[in-house]
Amino acid sequence: MRTPKAAIFDLGRVLLAIDPARPGFAELMRSLGVKPEEAFSVHWKEPEVVAHMTGNLSPGDFHQALCRKRRLDMPYPRFVAAWNDLFAPMPGMAEVFAAVRDRVPVGILSDTDPLHWARALEVLPWLATVSKPTLSFETGFLKPAPEMYQAAARNIGFAAHECVFIDDLPVNVRGAEKAGMTGVVFAGAGDLEGRLRGLGLV
Repeated sequence: MRTPKAAIFDLGRVLLAIDPARPGFAELMRSLGVKPEEAFSVHWKEPEVVAHMTGNLSPGDFHQALCRKRRLDMPYPRFVAAWNDLFAPMPGMAEVFAAVRDRVPVGILSDTDPLHWARALEVLPWLATVSKPTLSFETGFLKPAPEMYQAAARNIGFAAHECVFIDDLPVNVRGAEKAGMTGVVFAGAGDLEGRLRGLGLV
């Protein structure tokens, strides 16, 4: 197998740890009538959330839509703080990311919204070193749509078959492989470092 020329990372549950039990987010979910532990299996499939993540609802309109739908009375600044109370650095991944970045160009491919992306940049300031991240609210698509992988390859400046893509969800890795990328399912920083070493990337 040839050594990939570029590496593309998912964001949530790869570079960022996600904890829906964090107080602000958990309170918001309960206010919306959603169990915090079901946020990603239930709430993330709602039309308003999908529209926000694909750029069809601005953050302000997203807030208003949820307030109307669930009769929620929460000022926008408080809503943003609660919505963003999810993230922490994934242990060990800053070092893995830096090691890969020293060898090859790196990219980001993420299903996310403008509020979560802004918060991700606060939690992981080194994400700003990625000049052209591929974000669903900018592309209008969600993984595993082939358009997402095509956009990620374009944004990093390589053909899909020259890229490796790392994601925590096997369905998204399969989507990357169908697009021609080398796919790696994330199972922790140590496991990933070993897999990337095998590919010649660390």
